Amino acid sequence: MKVLVVGAGAVGGYFGTRLFENGVDVTFLVRKNKQLLINEHGIKVQSIHGNVNILPKTITANYPPEDYDVILVSTKSYHLDSAVEDIKRFVGKDTVIIPLLNGISHLDILLNAFPNNNVMGGLCFIESTTNEENVIVQTSPSHDLVFGELSGETSDRVKYIKKVFSNTKASIRTSDSI
Repeated sequence: MKVLVVGAGAVGGYFGTRLFENGVDVTFLVRKNKQLLINEHGIKVQSIHGNVNILPKTITANYPPEDYDVILVSTKSYHLDSAVEDIKRFVGKDTVIIPLLNGISHLDILLNAFPNNNVMGGLCFIESTTNEENVIVQTSPSHDLVFGELSGETSDRVKYIKKVFSNTKASIRTSDSI
């Protein structure tokens, strides 16, 4: 399974790193300056659940089109419109988009941009920040990523993503009432 994480900050960086650490094929879609920083220093996580330092694959929005199986959108809400434009070239017919943004207003934007059943519901519970050294610092027992079909069904794709995302050093679970 190929996973694209949009944003490598305190949320996307944390969950993407945990997936990468578990052997999932993770790529981060970032801006050019962030790409240079990650390519030089990697992504570092300091967490009560274990520290990790990875050197992941990164791409920018102008990278050649390629389909991903799952796209985790973890931008700030004010960057969502540009993120939607950036990911269009990476969304295939079977790509699943899971947003990890605050609130729910982003769902209308995503569903309008990707009306072909690409969007699932998603949310996270985490206390994390990026410090002045660009290290992701995660400080509480909560580090949960929850996802599921907007219809509430437990589809085959939900089961498959759950299986691939299991056994990470983060709590990743499904919901039938996302």
